[in-house]
Amino acid sequence: MKNLNILVVRFKNEEIIDNIDSILKKLEILISNKSSKN
Repeated sequence: MKNLNILVVRFKNEEIIDNIDSILKKLEILISNKSSKN
């Protein structure tokens, strides 16, 4: 059961990292859009 818990934690961590990555990409797009308007 311990191994299973470790796997679940790893999976959740990767999911969080993926979410952060997509949020950062959206932020980059927003920032570049704003700077191109100026």
